Amino acid sequence: MINKCALLICLLSLTACRAEMIYPSMVKDGATEHQRKTDVFECKAIAADFRSKHMGPGHPSFGLPGVAAHKRQLNDATEAANEYYIECMDLRGYKVIPDKEKK
Repeated sequence: MINKCALLICLLSLTACRAEMIYPSMVKDGATEHQRKTDVFECKAIAADFRSKHMGPGHPSFGLPGVAAHKRQLNDATEAANEYYIECMDLRGYKVIPDKEKK
């Protein structure tokens, strides 16, 4: 019973922290609010599609090694998609607003 509980705790700890898409605040001189929202929407959609394709086909293997490998693959895909979003916005002329300027 203790082994099953320990296994469950390990499994939950591996899957509890989920990788999230990060969309930093960005600004472009002369862009209207409508243009900014349109560009953000399009770049988010492109980044999400990129993330799905970066994950590749297949399902995670069973057991802790499979779950850990899937988590690593998900984190890598999310990190690549986050960079892809920033690049998409950068190509449209936007720059990331530094944290100290957001206030």
